[in-house]
Amino acid sequence: MGVCWRGDSTLRLWDIASGRSIRVLQGNVGALFDVDWSPDGAHLVSGGSDKLVTISDAIDGTSSYVLRGHGGLVFGVGWSPDGIRLASSSWDTTIRLWNPATGVSLQVLRATDDPITFFCGVAWSPDGQRLASSTYLNLPGVLVWDVSVGSPIWRSLGYPTPIRLVARSPDGTWLAGGGDNGELYVWDANDGTVLQRLVGHQGPIKSVAWSPDGTRLVSAGLGWPRQRERRVVCLGCTTRGTCAYHCGASQDNLCGGLGYERGAWRYVGQWGQ
Repeated sequence: MGVCWRGDSTLRLWDIASGRSIRVLQGNVGALFDVDWSPDGAHLVSGGSDKLVTISDAIDGTSSYVLRGHGGLVFGVGWSPDGIRLASSSWDTTIRLWNPATGVSLQVLRATDDPITFFCGVAWSPDGQRLASSTYLNLPGVLVWDVSVGSPIWRSLGYPTPIRLVARSPDGTWLAGGGDNGELYVWDANDGTVLQRLVGHQGPIKSVAWSPDGTRLVSAGLGWPRQRERRVVCLGCTTRGTCAYHCGASQDNLCGGLGYERGAWRYVGQWGQ
């Protein structure tokens, strides 16, 4: 079976052989941004604009747990390889680790070097000891954690674009991440050394996946012309001089708002308006 998600708050399960949609799952109340299968294929986890992490039964479509704790959009979700933990990343500047069997929050990770770090994608190492996360806004790049102690191992910074997502090679030695400028980066997963910078997309990269043998990458991007995707209107600034609200003009008129209010960044706009 295959699964896809979209902005109508639903997950759809598909029969690959026939191409038919066999089930529609609806556990969230906002746009969905990420989904992942459990290692045994029995459950799905999803996250979206409603700030919730939802675990659904892939067989009957019911919601097993709705995990609450994030204060912002949930952009990334991922099962650990052994299936006993979940990771979710949010624009509330945290990554949360969960017990999927009980729905209990086990750990909260924060970037101590920059309290305004928005997290997007997540990717586990094959042994489940490390978690990679892409970062947005102030210090775009990649941050890799030792989840046993909850501290960063390395952080790769200095990129000209926010990094939306990360994907780890099957053997765990490489990380790939895509940016809003259409560039794809490949890092050494052990120390963060940049190994490749791949250029070709004309808009933000939205998805990246490795081939099973780890020799190839596939990336998917939005079709926004670069000159249009860079149109950003700043509607207000914080005391730190950081843009507080913005709206990016595109062919799809995709707009988003970020507000720094009462000591925290908050999502204040709407998509597709």
